[in-house]
Formats: sequence, C-alpha cells, structure tokens
Amino acid sequence: MNLIRIILMVVLALAAVMARAEPVDQPYWIPDMATVIKIEQIFVMPKDARKPLDAYGRYYVGITKDGKRMIHGEFVMPQFTNEFPRIYLKHSEDDLPGIDDGGCSVINLLYDPAAEKIVFIECNGVA
Repeated sequence: MNLIRIILMVVLALAAVMARAEPVDQPYWIPDMATVIKIEQIFVMPKDARKPLDAYGRYYVGITKDGKRMIHGEFVMPQFTNEFPRIYLKHSEDDLPGIDDGGCSVINLLYDPAAEKIVFIECNGVA
C-alpha cells in the first residue's frame, strides 16, 4: 500500500511540473530574475559605452530561436524611454523599446541560458 502511495505521489508531482513547464516552441517567455542577475554579473560594457550598466534601463525577454531558448536584452539610456534605469522583464520582443539608433546609448545582447554565456553584444548604430 505504501509503495502505491509513493508512486502516486511521484506521478502527481511530475504531472504538476510538466503542466507548469513552458514548451520550447513557445516564441516568447519571461526570464527568471536569477538568470538576469547572472547575465549582469558577466556582462562587459562595449568599449564605446560611456556610462555604467546601472545607468541603463535593462529590458529582457526570453525568445525561442530555431527551437533554442535565448534571452534578448536591450539596454537603453533613460532619455530614449523616459523610464527609470532598472531591470524590466518583458513578455515579447514587441514590448522592448526597439530603438534603431543611438550608438552606445542603446546596447543589444543575446544570452544562451543553456551554455550560460553571452553570444552577442553590440551598440546600435548612429543615424
């Protein structure tokens, strides 16, 4: 009887975990704060950036690219958004500021959570 109860509890626990798991093919997802903090700990400012990281509004969204989960970060100086410089977790790339120029006042990155590394960092161009 106890063995059946244990097996039932394990099956129910696994079912609960599976129900909460987001499918890999979901186009957007919200990264967790622990991962965002890890990104900010390993992030190195581009050489042309003139302000520290905490001077930027840091917008993060999880994306699925070719079936692989990645995190897109867009760091923006406050004069472009009128928002405070802090971390913002977004639901989709449409929710990012989406600024096309601005030089190093706007920095984009791509982070691979599986490899735990930043795979792309670039300042925007200047119009």
